[in-house]
Amino acid sequence: MTAVMDSPQRENARTYRSTPTTEMVTDNTLTCITKWHYVWKDSRGGNSNCDFTALKAYATDDHVRLLISKFQQSGWREATKVSRFIDVRSVLAHAFNAQSGEQKGKVEFSPETCTKYIHATYLSMASTGKGLNGIPIQAKMLGWRGSNLNSICRKFGFGQIPKAARNLDTRSAVLDSDNYTVNELRAIARALLEDRARLRSRYKDDTLSQSQKRVVFNRLVCNAVFLTIYYLGTGQTETLSMFLENEWVCKQSGTGRISIEGFKTRGEKVELRTFTPRAACKGFFEYHLELSKEHSVSLGLDKHYLFRKMNGKAPNTEELQNYAKKFLVKHSIRLQSLIKNNPTFRLNCNLLKSSIKQYAEQRMGREK
Repeated sequence: MTAVMDSPQRENARTYRSTPTTEMVTDNTLTCITKWHYVWKDSRGGNSNCDFTALKAYATDDHVRLLISKFQQSGWREATKVSRFIDVRSVLAHAFNAQSGEQKGKVEFSPETCTKYIHATYLSMASTGKGLNGIPIQAKMLGWRGSNLNSICRKFGFGQIPKAARNLDTRSAVLDSDNYTVNELRAIARALLEDRARLRSRYKDDTLSQSQKRVVFNRLVCNAVFLTIYYLGTGQTETLSMFLENEWVCKQSGTGRISIEGFKTRGEKVELRTFTPRAACKGFFEYHLELSKEHSVSLGLDKHYLFRKMNGKAPNTEELQNYAKKFLVKHSIRLQSLIKNNPTFRLNCNLLKSSIKQYAEQRMGREK
């Protein structure tokens, strides 16, 4: 034992292998990171280009540098780094593109953005059978992906994704515990339809000044956004980006439903969508599409955009919330009653979408 203790301690060759001490992340700020592009072997043995500069489109330089340092210190083999890079890129891209409005802020990879990504993927899966990338996905695969994202968050020291948000192989309701009840959904729909009838009547009033007419029109647009989400189960960003290049097509689909074709949405790519909502929404879409087409033509827009205010811009989140929280509630006894019974009740696009998706799944999805 004495001989072993007295012998010189062998230096750790890995510590000094090829990286100068002055450039080590542990000894310097993240600004010392200058390598942004990596070529790693994927699980099939091929070379995979992982270019972190691509992440600058979604996150700040400092955050991307932080992610690079986390990858460098992860201890993952190269194939794992490739798959984890794809996961991180997907989460950042979704978090960035999910923001409404033209001015989008930089985002970060975190348990919160991962949770929203998992939730959005689940809602897409529940309605179309496909993930956000258009590839078919099942609940067990999404649960596995959620587990991977949680491992990344823990490895990077960012915290954990709530367990309820990633256990998707049994019931989906854990994602939607704050969703509206069926009675609340009915009250919301009736409040929106009643307010729309009132706004339509008000908009036809020839005695209104231009500024008054603008306010009423903008509220009609906000109202239409919420009703479209209610009828189609689309998200806020997806709804606001809807446009038509040709005429829309409405067909009877049986069992009290219609098939609506021709709507396009603009996300990471332009996508032609087909919906099969309840036939009761036909009158709403006929009126709104006529109104929105006339407005798009009057503005000289290149396409027929469905949701543009008087100034040609889409409503932002603040304007939608202001309409739902102040104006709609003020004129709806139904919503006032809901708030009285449940002071935490609030109408917003995300909850409305997830509630409709859950309701549709329970009626037509998992029960089949």
